[in-house]
Amino acid sequence: MVKFILFAPFKALYQLFTLLDTLLYAIPATAGYVLIQNPPAIPTLGVAMVTGFLRGQKVIIDWHNFGYSILQMKLNEHPLVLGAKMFVSLSPPAFKSSVDG
Repeated sequence: MVKFILFAPFKALYQLFTLLDTLLYAIPATAGYVLIQNPPAIPTLGVAMVTGFLRGQKVIIDWHNFGYSILQMKLNEHPLVLGAKMFVSLSPPAFKSSVDG
C-alpha cells in the first residue's frame, strides 16, 4: 500500500498531461462532444471539465462506477478515498446526469 501511495501522484500527473494533450490537440476543435469513461475519475473528470469549457464542447461521461469505490477496495478508509469521494460529489450536476453504466 505504501508503494501505491508513493507512486499514485506520478501516475496521476502522467495521466493529466496525456489527457491534456489528447483533449486539447488530438481531438479536433470542431468536435461538439467528448465521451469519456469513468473510472478513472482523477484526473479525468477535472481535465475533461476544464478542456470542455475552454473548447466549448459538451462532456459525456460513461459512468461504470465511481472511481473512489475502486480506490476504496485497495485503501479501505484512507484519506485519499475520502478526497476522491468529495471530488466526485462536487463535480458539476451535468456530469452526474451523464450516461449510467
